[in-house]
Amino acid sequence: MEFQDLPEDVLRAIFNVSDIYAVVSMSRANKYLRQLAVDKLVWVDLVENLLYKGFVDRLTTSKVHSYSQEGLVALVKRLLVGPQCWNPPSKAKSHFRLGLKTSDPKSQSPAPAQTVLHPSDVVTSKANEAKLLRGGEYVLFNNRTLECWSVRHDRLVWAYDKRPGWHSVEFAADVVNGGYSANIIVCECKWEANGDTQWYVFPACTVQANKHPHSKTASFVQIVNLDFRTAVSTTLLLAPLLDSASCICNTVDICGPFASATFEDHGNRRQSCSMLINWQTQSHLKLVSDDLDSPQLVVALIPSNVLVLTNNASGCPELRVVDVGAHSRRIADTPNVAAVQISRLHTVMRERITFGHSARFRDPARRELYAYPSPIEDGTFRVWVRMAGYERSSFRLPSSALRRAVLVSYHLSLPRRAGERMALRRRTAANASPACSGLSYSGHSHEYVSFDEQRVFSAGELQPVASFHLRGSVGYAHISTYSGAITYPDRNVYVSYFE
Repeated sequence: MEFQDLPEDVLRAIFNVSDIYAVVSMSRANKYLRQLAVDKLVWVDLVENLLYKGFVDRLTTSKVHSYSQEGLVALVKRLLVGPQCWNPPSKAKSHFRLGLKTSDPKSQSPAPAQTVLHPSDVVTSKANEAKLLRGGEYVLFNNRTLECWSVRHDRLVWAYDKRPGWHSVEFAADVVNGGYSANIIVCECKWEANGDTQWYVFPACTVQANKHPHSKTASFVQIVNLDFRTAVSTTLLLAPLLDSASCICNTVDICGPFASATFEDHGNRRQSCSMLINWQTQSHLKLVSDDLDSPQLVVALIPSNVLVLTNNASGCPELRVVDVGAHSRRIADTPNVAAVQISRLHTVMRERITFGHSARFRDPARRELYAYPSPIEDGTFRVWVRMAGYERSSFRLPSSALRRAVLVSYHLSLPRRAGERMALRRRTAANASPACSGLSYSGHSHEYVSFDEQRVFSAGELQPVASFHLRGSVGYAHISTYSGAITYPDRNVYVSYFE
C-alpha cells in the first residue's frame, strides 16, 4: 500500500506526530495530501505541539481552536520572521547582504501591548536583569535575589535562596515538562579584598578599582528544578567552580542534563574558560581554547553537543561542534581539574568564520553565540554568531577608531537516525549595528538609544527597522527568542509584545 493510500485517520495520526516541515514536505506528494495538510484540524495539532514545546507565548489550547487555518499559518510564520511591525513591506522579500541599508531608518512602530509586574522592595540598579522564559508565562528577575514572577497573574512564584554576601551574577533557564517546570542555573560570586579595593557589579561585567594583589574571587553554581504549579524548587547540583583573583562569570547556559558557566579572566592577560557541567552525573569539565592569545571562549549548548566559538591556529574565529556525550567518562568528579584544550575533545564539525572584506577585530572584541531550535523542524537549529570591535586596520585611539560588527548565521541539522551525519550550512553574513544587544531566532536585536527611544535592528540592516518608546527607564532589555517581546526592569518589570 502506498503512503497516500492509507486511511485518512491514519494519515492524520501521522501528521499529528510530525513536525511542520515534514507535513509540508508530505503535502507535495499529491493533491489529496495537499488538501489534508492544509486542513485546520491538522494545523491545530501542529500549533498545540509548538505550544507544548514553548515556542508560542500568550496562547492557550482553547484559544488555538479559535484561530482560522490562515491565522495558524500566520502565527507560525511570525515565529520564523518576527513581528510584522519589525518586517516592513519593503523588506519582506529582501535577502541579507553585506552593507544593506533601509530606506526609512526612523519608522515608528505601533505601541506594544504591555504587561506590568510589580515586585516589591526593588533596588534600581544597572545590575538588574529580567528575562521572559519560553512560553511567555514566567519572568526571571534578578534584583536583591533571583525571583520568578507569573506574567499572567502578576504574582511572585519563587525566590532563590541566595547566600548572604554573595551576588547572583548570571542565570539561565531551560523550560521543561510542557512548560510546567524549569531547570534554572544560577552563578553566584563573592569578592574578598584587602586594603581599599572596591568592586562594582554589572551584568556580565565586573569593574575593579585599586586592585590589591591578595584580592580573591570565589564562584559557585547551583542548578535547581522549579515546579511552577507548586512553587517548590529542588536542588539538582551545587558546586564551587573557580577560586581566582580575577575570573568573573559572564554567561551561563543550560540544555537538558548539560550546563555551562563561562568565566573571563580580567587579570593581566585576558583569557576565558568554560566549565561544562553534567548535573545528572554531578561532573564537570574545564574547557579552554587552544589559542592562549584568544580573548574569549564562547559556548552554546544543544542536545548532547556544545558549540564553541574560539580562534583557530592562525588566529581567525572558528565555530566548532563538540560531542559532549563522547567525553562523559573524561569529565572529572570535581571542578578543580586541569584545563582541557578544545583540540583534545571529539570535534564533530568545524567551520572557519569569514566575513566580507576579511574584517578582523583588535582585542578586546565582543563575541556572542546563540543556538536556537527550529520551531518547524525537529533536530535543526539556527546558529547566530555576532562579533563586534575595532578594526585591526585602524591605528587611531580606541575611542575614535571605527567600531564594526558582523553577523553570521548557520543552519545546523543533527542526525536523526543511524548512518546520518550532522550538517552545518552557512545561511547569511552581514554587517550589523555594534551597539545592539540580544538576538532573536529571526535575527532581530535591540538597541538602547535614550530614555525616549529604543530601536530594533534586523539581520543585515545597518539602520533600524523600527523605533519606539517604552515606558520606564530602559537599560538592559531582553528580547525573546520567538515571540517578539522585549522585557526590561525599572521599579516595575515590563513585558512588551509587538505585533
